[in-house]
Amino acid sequence: MSLLTPSVVDRQCTQSVYLVTNKVSYLPDGLTIRLLHGMTPLGQNAQADCVVNCPICGDSQVYRRFIKRDRAYWRCRNCALDFQWPVPTAAELLQYYERSYREGLYKTFVDAEQMKAQTAAYRYKVLSDKVQGSLWLDVGCADGQFLSVLHARGHAATGIDVSEVAVQRAQQRGLDARVAALEEFPANTTFDVITAFDVLEHVRNPIGFLRSARDMMHAGSYFAITTPNLNSLLRHVMGRRWYFYIPDEHLHLFSRLALDRAYRQVGLRILRCGPVGKPLTLRYGLTQFQEYNPLVYRFLRPVVQSLPGGLRDLVIPYRIGELLAVARRETY
Repeated sequence: MSLLTPSVVDRQCTQSVYLVTNKVSYLPDGLTIRLLHGMTPLGQNAQADCVVNCPICGDSQVYRRFIKRDRAYWRCRNCALDFQWPVPTAAELLQYYERSYREGLYKTFVDAEQMKAQTAAYRYKVLSDKVQGSLWLDVGCADGQFLSVLHARGHAATGIDVSEVAVQRAQQRGLDARVAALEEFPANTTFDVITAFDVLEHVRNPIGFLRSARDMMHAGSYFAITTPNLNSLLRHVMGRRWYFYIPDEHLHLFSRLALDRAYRQVGLRILRCGPVGKPLTLRYGLTQFQEYNPLVYRFLRPVVQSLPGGLRDLVIPYRIGELLAVARRETY
């Protein structure tokens, strides 16, 4: 059983990749694959002929959990990471995000100004006693709501996002926002605090992403994220119908163990990690279920619509199964 590079995988395992996803995708940098000889190509009910190394711990003890919308989710037995393989290409992801910001669910979220503003203020309040520093970088800044809060509190802040549509909206608000992925951002300084809310689950190469963040930090800098919690009760109850299994965009879903191992690899120490709320309205939550979990949507729709309009649009921090992790770089 030989270890193959991604280029060899592209030539020798394309048919199996196609049967997993109905489209040809490529491996993220550094991810390897082993072909098991004598096994059949992968189909809905067949055994996998490709065993993937976990992108976090590198272990080969992984298994395919399920296929959703033609994309396969796998589980690492060693660190309890759920991840997609193969992952979409960078071009596929960018096309999806641009479309979503123009006309999809991201536009719905960005257009909900009151809810977004309260979400940004809530996040700053949660972080304000956990981090220190005046120079901030917000990764995945979208239209800049969190940047606005930072500026109002007297911080110097820069935001980056891969979506031109989102960045243009932030720039129209007079904010320092730029079109860039973290791994490609040419920072000429280090930051006191780097935030990445609801970002880690989207990236193709989590370890590469975390290394890039670390390289923009000095000793004592903080790195704060929110991300779906694979250990949450709702994930266990809902199984594959969990609303954070979003095949078009959520590529890696972390347990507390997987998150800790990923951070340790790049020299970051987690100071605090635990559940966190997200300010939402019931009306907005219902639109998410309509897209990502139609069965739950059909159940909740008559309940939500029977409520008074003011209650449907009331912004409340809900515990929906996300983690807040605050880490620090202790050496430079």
